[in-house]
Amino acid sequence: MLPNLVVGDFDSISKATLTWLEKNKILMKRFPVEKDKTDCEIGIDEAIDSGATQITLTATWGGRFDQTLSHVFLLRTTHKRAVSCYIKEEAGDIYLVERFISLKGTPGDGVSLLALEESTGLRLEGFKYQVPGEHLGVGSTLGISNILLAEQGTIELETGSVLVVHQKRPL
Repeated sequence: MLPNLVVGDFDSISKATLTWLEKNKILMKRFPVEKDKTDCEIGIDEAIDSGATQITLTATWGGRFDQTLSHVFLLRTTHKRAVSCYIKEEAGDIYLVERFISLKGTPGDGVSLLALEESTGLRLEGFKYQVPGEHLGVGSTLGISNILLAEQGTIELETGSVLVVHQKRPL
């Protein structure tokens, strides 16, 4: 599948990729290298402005931790704009959950939950470990390294929000 639009400052694009984009007549929207937003955030803005209601981010786990973390936080930004967004990478996916998610995978996949705010009423089905007290606090490692037991697991919250990191391989 070919992209409809590629946006960014193109400061790190390879010559081969640029040639491929031009050869395939992909619409490119260039932005200055010095700007107030990352290329990823600009891409999200362009997608939402074009009417997107669902966005999948890829190539977000690069060599810079600050960039990677900013991409994760963009999940919250898109959610506040009523747009469904998640990160999809070869090693796994990251979702922002505020109420419910049905997670599909392979038994043995690793799943970690990280609270972005105090989260209560947490219920898990289809996972090896349950959360005692149904509470997951910010900064707690309680939700790290769970294991999917079936092809589908569910995560439900009454309040708060968590990042769900689904690693598509055993931990």
